[in-house]
Amino acid sequence: MSTTMTIPESALDPFSDAALADPWAIYRELRDVGPVVRLPEYDLHAVMRFEDVRRILGDWQTFSSLSVGLNSVFNEMAGQSVDTNLLMASPPQHHRLREVFGADLAPRRLREKVEGFVVERADALVDELVERGSFDAVNDLARPYVMGIIYELNGLPESGRDRFFEWAGAMFNALGPMNARAQQGLQSVGEMFGWLHSQAGRDQVTPDSWTAHIYDAVERGAIPGATAHELLSTYIAPALDTTTHSLGWAIKLFAENPDQWHALRDDPELIPGAYREILRIQAPVHHFGRRVEEDVEIDGVRVPAGAHLMVSYASGNRDERYWERPDEFDITRDNTRQLAFGYGVHACIGQGLARAEGHAILAALARRVERFEAGDGTPFLNNLVHGLDSLDVRVTRG
Repeated sequence: MSTTMTIPESALDPFSDAALADPWAIYRELRDVGPVVRLPEYDLHAVMRFEDVRRILGDWQTFSSLSVGLNSVFNEMAGQSVDTNLLMASPPQHHRLREVFGADLAPRRLREKVEGFVVERADALVDELVERGSFDAVNDLARPYVMGIIYELNGLPESGRDRFFEWAGAMFNALGPMNARAQQGLQSVGEMFGWLHSQAGRDQVTPDSWTAHIYDAVERGAIPGATAHELLSTYIAPALDTTTHSLGWAIKLFAENPDQWHALRDDPELIPGAYREILRIQAPVHHFGRRVEEDVEIDGVRVPAGAHLMVSYASGNRDERYWERPDEFDITRDNTRQLAFGYGVHACIGQGLARAEGHAILAALARRVERFEAGDGTPFLNNLVHGLDSLDVRVTRG
């Protein structure tokens, strides 16, 4: 005879400043409370364990992405154009949206058209920074590198370049629970939509760029009723923030674990696994939301239809029930199931580009740098994104 547990509650706050800066102790406590934990302050049900997170991400029918944000204001606003929103749309509409972006983001297309360009950008920037000897790993390396690639591939006007990291962070704040960060984020997201609408029109973007290809798809009716700026808004923010923060963490992790850096330099074939390990142990995006469509049991806990879940990719990536030594940075471990890019139909559509960018930077650094010395860094406080706002680093050539 099976027993169904009631949903426990917790007063822990994963969105306080202290938790956003260093969330791992709270995540562990929430995992230990139960498979599903109600956070009454935010009217959310937190799912923090690896297998539960993966199951939810793989079942879009039961766990709807219509509540991908952690507050109702964002979900209601974004839901007005759900058929053009990659984060919220369900199959078959979601498949049609992915096909529009997939033409440029498909693995073969990336290999043929993008990887060489990405490697050239990485080599040139790393050459310059290593020559200097010391630099800010976030503001001198990660941000300009990722922004330069995204901006050129998308052919966007220069007038928005200085605002896009702000807007990307605002998008992820707006997706969080309705706190002060979310309120400010919603306002800034409105500014981003205004800029895309007025400054990124068909005749304002570079011909044959990725943005131009989106206009082509809209004009041929591939996405009925869609506008190009709606489509753009749902993938540019993740494209910027995910890779940028993973590269900042990469430098810090290798500075703290020089044995792992030496292993990578000795065997560059470890680079793909090393990048996955960076994403596992310091996932850039920590949570997304889901809505329960029907009464369901999650690891023995009965969850009612209508419950709003906070599905924590980052906590799952450090769940001691699944990972051995989850808090240890080990680039040789089997980490292919890490959750930083999600899983299932809503897995990150830009993960191929992110990997190409990350691999290129690691390879460029491995050819030139023997050792990193890094400070503690300044945390980037955001409702959903976990990263560094700055990180001073000194490199030893070798």
